[in-house]
Amino acid sequence: MRHFYVALMEMKAGSWAKKNAPEHKPQVRRNREEIKALILEALANDGDLSMGELAEKLGNDKLTDSVRSAVKELLDNGKVRYLYPEKPNSRKQKICLVRRNKR
Repeated sequence: MRHFYVALMEMKAGSWAKKNAPEHKPQVRRNREEIKALILEALANDGDLSMGELAEKLGNDKLTDSVRSAVKELLDNGKVRYLYPEKPNSRKQKICLVRRNKR
């Protein structure tokens, strides 16, 4: 014969919630031109940055498709370049601002 027991435990309200839950940030939707301008500004201010660091500078928790595609457009237009162009998938890869000589 099997015996089943039910244990009732008293819990305080909210005790099951995460203690260090991050604050919810309101999402800001930006168009591609805004994202590209913010990327160029971040590179001008902070120097060479990885894709993850760029995403953080734009206020994202992780790399998004919009940031990835904006960087690709800037690479195609020659406004930025890879630090290691022969290894585009390197874990040490950074994005660099292309400096134009003024004559």
